[in-house]
Amino acid sequence: MNLRLSHFVLLCFLTVCCLPMRGQHYDYISKKEYDCKKVEQFSTTSSQNTSFQLKFTGLSIQVNPESRNISGSVVYRLNLLVPTSKIWVDLNDTLTCDGVISSIPIRAYRASQHQIEIEWPAPVQGNIQLQIDYHGTVVNTPGFGSYVTAFHDSVPILWTLSQPYGARDWWPSFQTLGYKSDTTVIDITCPTMNSRGDSQTAVSNGLLVSKSHRPDTTSRFIYQTNFKTAPYLIAIAVTNFKQANDTLRTSQGPLLNETFYYPEDTLFYQRRLENLQGFFDVFENLFGPYPFHAEKHGHTQWGRGGGMEHQTNSFVVDMGFGLISHELAHQWFGDLVTCASWSDIWLNEGFASYLTGLCYERLLNGYWYPIWKKGELARVNALDSGSVFVPDTSSVSRIFSSRLTYSKGAMILHQLRWEMGDTAFFLALKNYINDPQLRFSFTKTDDLIGYFNQASGKNWNGYFDDWLYGQGVPLYSVQFQQRGSKVISRFVQSTTHSSVSLFEQKLKIRWYNESKTDSVDQVIEIQQNDQSFEFMAPFVVASAVIDPDFQSIQRTLKVEPFYSDVPVVYPNPMRDQFEIAWAPPTATEGQVRVYNVLGQVVLQQTWPSAKAIHEVNMRTFESGNYFLEVVFGNFRWTRTLVKY
Repeated sequence: MNLRLSHFVLLCFLTVCCLPMRGQHYDYISKKEYDCKKVEQFSTTSSQNTSFQLKFTGLSIQVNPESRNISGSVVYRLNLLVPTSKIWVDLNDTLTCDGVISSIPIRAYRASQHQIEIEWPAPVQGNIQLQIDYHGTVVNTPGFGSYVTAFHDSVPILWTLSQPYGARDWWPSFQTLGYKSDTTVIDITCPTMNSRGDSQTAVSNGLLVSKSHRPDTTSRFIYQTNFKTAPYLIAIAVTNFKQANDTLRTSQGPLLNETFYYPEDTLFYQRRLENLQGFFDVFENLFGPYPFHAEKHGHTQWGRGGGMEHQTNSFVVDMGFGLISHELAHQWFGDLVTCASWSDIWLNEGFASYLTGLCYERLLNGYWYPIWKKGELARVNALDSGSVFVPDTSSVSRIFSSRLTYSKGAMILHQLRWEMGDTAFFLALKNYINDPQLRFSFTKTDDLIGYFNQASGKNWNGYFDDWLYGQGVPLYSVQFQQRGSKVISRFVQSTTHSSVSLFEQKLKIRWYNESKTDSVDQVIEIQQNDQSFEFMAPFVVASAVIDPDFQSIQRTLKVEPFYSDVPVVYPNPMRDQFEIAWAPPTATEGQVRVYNVLGQVVLQQTWPSAKAIHEVNMRTFESGNYFLEVVFGNFRWTRTLVKY
């Protein structure tokens, strides 16, 4: 059904409120994504478009929670940055395109293969305006259910969820990641009452700028947001909602908080502000002001499990601590700054998951924080394969893997905080989220790594190669030997997946006496698969726990007293000297030799057989790699040494 011209004029008129920032297409495929040869093109065709700025989106639709039929129009105002003869808009083939109107007359349009191809007689450039009319019966793309009609307490309800590929199921959209509309107007017409006689309310992003009831028993709700918005973050819901408006305290002053909830769910209403102010305080203190203060923050109840961070108005099933903190976190990490590829979805979901952890750390007296960390690490360790980076974005379940995208994504951030230190870590995140080139735009993992490198003065590229792009976790077998108060510990690391041969990481070990009434902590840096260290303990060591504070991703195979038929070298890497611990196999003297990388002997010593520990001083030697050789009779043993 064609939309009346009056709608078209109204939508164009509302653009006067748009922000001064320009829309843009972020054309980026990371090297690793390119190597995987999988991008989002399999399910979104607007990725064929040349570069343009999306200045305005005006969606006007007629819907009914008791029907899957939809009709309406979308108005786009574009700035074509290069001469363009064709443009593509995503629309599911189950919907019918009724016509295309362009401010510059088109040659033709073709609707097929889930796209509308619009062609001009000659290349055009600069500002153009398009109107696309459509109608049909919505059929969901496999995924989360992009357009749902259901019931709550026998009352009809409609809601949408477009992430990642569902926007085209219910409206003609540029659903490729890389487009954000400067201004978006959502004009919803629905029956004033449902078949039960309940009054209906339509909700969406931004602020309600107009509400009217028509003689034909329909009602019209017009919402507008003047913040740049990605298409998958646009949503609607219609049912007999009740509404509660509250005020939150923020660094920019009072903030409107809207809650739309089911009339029968008094608990949802009663808990609408529970912990919410605390979440705002935590996030604003760490990352800066709430990005959408000029409009609102909101929650809309829906029947799907979990939630969805629709910009300014998250759809949630309940008001639980973890869910609400997660969805609010997305207003910074996901909505303000959005991943430029679904392969990098961890930049949205891993961050939101970790920010929930930060709320557990800083609220409720921190009681749940170690429990949360332990649970996340258990999920990470549930299986051995898969990277946080998503190589195949054709699988929605793989994109939103709870183990990899959410839990491991969160814990590689937490582990990096432990290794980097709080000051540098949070400085990097604050600079990243407030980068003017990324705010209200798109980002990739390399952007984030750059801020970590800058804040710490250290290169973390290798860390992300292992933990983000690599698969699996490290496994540790630990042996220890005590002589007096000195304890020698040997750490042998293997990995659960061949993509990473060594996970370099910082580890804390808590050593206990037999009754576990006394303990001492040891912090080490793993830089080799077989490494030895020493520490002092004022008691007889009997056992140990690796990572007692749940800071690191690892799995412990065993910790046991040291019984070895080969020497143990510690520390290695070393600064000035190292020791060799061993019970020599013969009563004769042995030889200890150190070679440089050219194979030349640079140090040679005699090791008396009666000594169980032999010390070697290399204080005057240059930093670098060396080779150690221990010889006792026919026994010959070598080991790589690293001096720093």
